[in-house]
Amino acid sequence: FQHLADLREEDVSRSEIFNSLRSLVQHSIGINFILSGGGLLSRLTEQASTVALLNITYDLKVGCLEGDAARLLISNGLSQVAFCEEAAVDRLIEITAGHPYYIQLLCRKLFHDAKNGGLEKLTPEFVIQTVGTWLNETDKTHNFLHLWAGHSPDDGKMNKALLSAIAELGEANPQVKYEQIASA
Repeated sequence: FQHLADLREEDVSRSEIFNSLRSLVQHSIGINFILSGGGLLSRLTEQASTVALLNITYDLKVGCLEGDAARLLISNGLSQVAFCEEAAVDRLIEITAGHPYYIQLLCRKLFHDAKNGGLEKLTPEFVIQTVGTWLNETDKTHNFLHLWAGHSPDDGKMNKALLSAIAELGEANPQVKYEQIASA
């Protein structure tokens, strides 16, 4: 970490930072990095400054956490700023489906809002209120782009068709079943 701090203090370019990280991975024993995000890997590889690091990586799709692991992730972070009601944790798991990336994004927003607002307790109502503002802010940063675009052009077309079918079928009934989508 000192190496990264030194690079930052020297005001080096993004490309030099990624080249330095690549060198650390290739020439050091036991150094690995996990790059996580909700964007498209294809968009990241189009950026010349990241190519040096990314051409030695592999893509691993992260799944959802089980209930206990999701609870632990949520509670460990949010308990540092306020007491988190069990129902609020349940609501977070429901909203994020236990996906660690979305838990992290939403909990970060909750943490900052609770800290800045001087809250002592996080309630399900506060979670719902925060989700509304979080979605508006997050949508502007393209964190959900992968839901539409997928990992390839064909994935993107299929995702758009599926999400459009869910939206259309969901107007009459908020619970859309797989059979309804398959027959649409």
